[in-house]
Amino acid sequence: MAANGQQGLEMLAQERPDLVFLDYMMPVMDGAGLLRGMAADPSLRNIPVVIMSSLPEATVAERCAGYTAFMRKPFKITDVVSLTERLIRAP
Repeated sequence: MAANGQQGLEMLAQERPDLVFLDYMMPVMDGAGLLRGMAADPSLRNIPVVIMSSLPEATVAERCAGYTAFMRKPFKITDVVSLTERLIRAP
């Protein structure tokens, strides 16, 4: 768990997760910036990313690209579990 996008990139340099849940609005570096950083790193660009926001997906999609799935906040934990299972099993 990272407090901001910059910290998230630093953590990703240390450990490569199977899936990233990313808040769109964060201090220091937002979700779009983190996605750009991941796309620039060959070892990170293929990690699936779920971007989360209280904003509509269309608004988020205008400002960033490269995420695998979108979750509108607030969401149910059962939806998180279901999406995680689906993405982890995806080829």
